[in-house]
Amino acid sequence: MAKLRITYTKSSIGYSRDQKATVRSLGLRKLNSTVVQEDTPPIRGMIFKVRHLVRVEDVPNDTPTTSSWRARQIAAAREQSASAAASAAPEAVVEPSTAVVEEAAPEVVVEPPTAVAESAAPEAVVEPSTAVVEDAAPEPVVEPSTAVAEDAAPEPDDLTAIEGIGPKISEVLQAAGVHTFNDLAATDTDRLTEILHAANLSFAVPETWPEQAQLAAAADWDGLKQLQDQLKGGRRE
Repeated sequence: MAKLRITYTKSSIGYSRDQKATVRSLGLRKLNSTVVQEDTPPIRGMIFKVRHLVRVEDVPNDTPTTSSWRARQIAAAREQSASAAASAAPEAVVEPSTAVVEEAAPEVVVEPPTAVAESAAPEAVVEPSTAVVEDAAPEPVVEPSTAVAEDAAPEPDDLTAIEGIGPKISEVLQAAGVHTFNDLAATDTDRLTEILHAANLSFAVPETWPEQAQLAAAADWDGLKQLQDQLKGGRRE
C-alpha cells in the first residue's frame, strides 16, 4: 500500500475545532512536524479537510509509518475504559460501631462501725449510698448510609477508535444519541445509515461499526485490532 508524508505547514489557530481535531488525528502536534501514514480513504479524507494546513508527498512503500494513528486511538480508548472501571468502584461503607460502653463501677460502700464506746455519743452511722450511678450514655452509632447515589451518566467513548469513523462522523453520532461503544453496538446499520444520510455523509458505510463497537465495549482490543486488519476504510475487502 502506498504511503504519504504529511507536513504541518500552517497553524490551525483561528480555524474550527473540527479542523484542529483532524490535524491531531493525523498525528501532527507541532507546527512543521511530519508524519508518514498509509494512503487509505480515511486518511485522504482527513487530508482533504485540512489541505490548506498541510503539505502531502508520496513516499516509497518501505518508508516506516509514524506510530499508527489507529493504534493511538485504540490505546486512548483502552485508558478511558480502565479509568471508568476504577471510578465505578463502590465507596467503603462505615459499619456501625459495636463497642459497648461498660457500666461505671459502683461506689465503695462504707460499712457502719459495730463498736460503740461507753459514755461516748454514738458515732454517726454512714448509710450506704443509695444513689445509682446512671449508665454512661452510649456513644452515637454511625448508621450505614442508605442513600443510593444515582448512576452517573456514562462518559462518551472515543468513537474514532472504530475503523471508518472520523472526527466529523463521531460528532454526528454523538448528536444523534450514540455516545458510547455500547450505544453503537446496539444500533443497527439501517439506523446508522439514516443518521449519516441526514448529515449528508452518505459516502460512509457503517456495515462493520456495530461489530467493532461490541469488541471495544468488551475491552477486547486485540480482537478489535485483528478485525480492523481485515478492513479497509471500515469495510470488508
